[in-house]
Order: sequence, then C-alpha cells, then structure tokens
Amino acid sequence: MPDPESGLDLGHIARESGLELGMRRIAVVGASSSIARTLVDNLNSTEVKIIAYSRKDLGSSTESVKYIKIDDYSNLDFPSDVTQLIVCNGFFDTGPIASFDSDQIKNFYRVNLEIPTIVIRRFLATTRVDVKRDIFVFGSAAAYDMGASTALYSSAKAGLRALVVSLNNEFRDSDTKFSLISTGTVNNEMGSKVPEQDPETLIDVQDLAEELARRILHFANFFEPEIVIRRRRMQLHK
Repeated sequence: MPDPESGLDLGHIARESGLELGMRRIAVVGASSSIARTLVDNLNSTEVKIIAYSRKDLGSSTESVKYIKIDDYSNLDFPSDVTQLIVCNGFFDTGPIASFDSDQIKNFYRVNLEIPTIVIRRFLATTRVDVKRDIFVFGSAAAYDMGASTALYSSAKAGLRALVVSLNNEFRDSDTKFSLISTGTVNNEMGSKVPEQDPETLIDVQDLAEELARRILHFANFFEPEIVIRRRRMQLHK
C-alpha cells in the first residue's frame, strides 16, 4: 500500500530489494530543515521507524516518527539497533570573506563540519558493529563549484567530502558505509541566498526528498559513496 504522504509503496520497494524493513530504524539529525522534514515524510511508513533529532521543537511524536530535542550533539546516544544515519546539519550564507568576523567563521565550520563529524563519531560508538550500517551525509555541490562569495561554505563542504572519502577508506573492510549527498541548489530558504542562481536549475524539495528516499531504502543492496543530484535545465519550446 502506498505511503499516504509520499505516494511510495515502501513495502513493495523493500520486498523487491529483498530487504527486511520491519527491523529497520533510521536516525535523522538536524531534522528541522525543510529538506530533512520532507525527507522524513517520504521515509515515513509503518515499516520504517524514524528518530528525528533537532535543536528545535518539532512537535509531537507519532507511532513511526519519534522527535527528540537535543542541545548537545557531543552527548548524543543512538539506540543500538539504529542501522542508518542521515546527517542534515548545515548553515549557508554568502559574502566576501572580509565581511565575516571570527565568531561567524567558527560557527560556519562548527555547523557544517564539526557537528556532522561529532554526530558520525557518536553513531559509530553507540550502534552495533555486527550489522550493516549506512551513514548518509548532506554535502553540497559547492564543494566542487566553489563560487565567489561562498568561501566559508564551500571550504566546509569540501572538508565534509574529504571526511566521507577518508571514512570509507577507514571502514573499507567492514559493513559500515558512508555516502555523501551532493545536490545542486534547492528551491528553499537556503537556496534563495545563492547569488546569481539560475531559477531553471533549482531543485524542488519534494522531488529531492522522493529521490533520496528511494535510494536510501535501496542502499542495503549496493553502495554509493556519493549521491550527486542536480536538476536538468528546463526550457520551454514554443
């Protein structure tokens, strides 16, 4: 039966893939962003249990989604049976490097690189090592594009990409795998801050969440070290 929020038949997807979703628990950290909230909606079903962590109050929990408000990521303890982690923490702003003071620079790297690193480390320390573990980390195409006035954001995301590549090498001989999610500019509040952005290349939040949900649910059967999603340029032909 299709999920009422996403329209996806998650049970069918799982059965076709040979997966046992009844035992799957997914943790989403940094769950207050528009992408994270929409992704949770698209992953939500009676066959998937989700724990969504955020510094903001996200409302009442449901049977399949448990919301947890957290103030200190360094003390984050995941239930040992969580097998998939999605790290969504991120902050974006633009401007010449001289326009940011020391505290703002530190915050850029803390939110975009330090916190994801701490969250991943806590997940590895508190979950089971004898099962398949998948860690998905939201990066950005900015790690490649490195546009003008995005030096802080681009460098932080490039660091995050290096982290994921290195961790895959570190865990090469294990069933713990890391996947970097590198997207183009998304049509949301963060995307609206990107200078000189072509509106024809903006990615719809719902479209992105649906595609990521499909890949995450299939992930146990193969391994993608990086998921790159950019929108095709759409042109109207008269």
